[in-house]
Amino acid sequence: MNPFKVLNVKKDASSREIVQAAASALRTRTFPAAEIATAQKSLLDPAARAEMAFLYFAPTERLLAAGETLSPERAQPDASALKRLSVFD
Repeated sequence: MNPFKVLNVKKDASSREIVQAAASALRTRTFPAAEIATAQKSLLDPAARAEMAFLYFAPTERLLAAGETLSPERAQPDASALKRLSVFD
């Protein structure tokens, strides 16, 4: 669930805007009340809000503009390039 989308607020919305957006969302009933309450709670908590901002506003423009994708081969490091350390090193 994207709380920014549920409440229809921007990434830098103030606490007052979040509360007003939650009240508006409850009036319009676009999402269930429990989901709206969860979105409001997560955006009013600074730690949870930072996590949600990271998850939903990650800078992917460069990847999308270049047509790049992260293939499983690129996501995993090359095992032969890694130096293995043992307890005896």
